[in-house]
Amino acid sequence: MGKMAAAVASLATLAAEPREDAFRKLFRFYRQSRPGTADLGAVIDFSEAHLARSPKPGVPQVVRFPLNVSSVTERDAERVGLEPVSKWRAYGLEGYPGLKK
Repeated sequence: MGKMAAAVASLATLAAEPREDAFRKLFRFYRQSRPGTADLGAVIDFSEAHLARSPKPGVPQVVRFPLNVSSVTERDAERVGLEPVSKWRAYGLEGYPGLKK
């Protein structure tokens, strides 16, 4: 009965959200894997990848960007449960410009 209920719930979700974006598909893929069995080879660890001299073939180079946090105080970050502002880092992928003002 548990599998049937899960299938019905999945169908209900698809009916409510007919267009599934790429992020949601990837999130579901990694979430549904049994702990320790997911192949995380395609996941980029931004905290370490910017230190690598040359990325893996087919993986864009990770670059670190300066971050202007003058409008946010350590107290503001703490109040909403974020890491201290002094620990914040910004990264990007070479060739993928991201969002611009």
